[in-house]
Amino acid sequence: MTLHADFFAHDGLRFRTFEAGRGTPIVFLHGGGSRARNFHQMMELLASRFRVLALDLRGFGETGASAARPITHQIWADDVGAMLDHFKLEKANLVGWSLGATVALNFASQYGARVDRMALLGAPHPDRPTNRALFEKRLSIIANGGTAADVVDATFAGIAQALSPWVLQHRPEALEQVRQEHLSHDVTLAAKVVDGYATRPDLNALLPKVRCPVTLIVGDADRTCDLAGAREL
Repeated sequence: MTLHADFFAHDGLRFRTFEAGRGTPIVFLHGGGSRARNFHQMMELLASRFRVLALDLRGFGETGASAARPITHQIWADDVGAMLDHFKLEKANLVGWSLGATVALNFASQYGARVDRMALLGAPHPDRPTNRALFEKRLSIIANGGTAADVVDATFAGIAQALSPWVLQHRPEALEQVRQEHLSHDVTLAAKVVDGYATRPDLNALLPKVRCPVTLIVGDADRTCDLAGAREL
């Protein structure tokens, strides 16, 4: 089934979206350094049974950002609400991966009536703060006039460590796909996104407010949130 690509307007920006199928709605929220199209294969598989939707979060893919406003986790959550409004969805199921998992949790903690249930892939460890060292290095390069290629050259080894041994063995092309995604970044947007990561809410304060059923999916070689972290969640 072909995914329908479009944009919707919100907060002075154009948000890239994809949609297909009918039935119970599932909204996919991608990870950092990624975009909605990384869910396309999964969405195509599910479109025969569900209405599947995804968007490029603010600052990623084909969705830009306002020069006058910072990017924050709260704004990412509010953008999800704007997407539901645009598609006239009172509530939906959310699938969040990595950054998208945090956005989904934050949204559900505030707008619980709009979330039926969630599936979270590679969700963040609630007791492990965001690693600022890599982000600060990126910001320093950008502040000194570096290009996307300069950022990738200096930091990609750290990014590549997030890929599991299984992926490196069975999907070796994934490493180059991730590299090309980072090379395509607008460095001005990249700096805003990096600052946005630092606004991650305190998950231990947020989690008790999530009232819907949640399924956690964790890889046995996940290097960002391992099985112990998923159990803590």
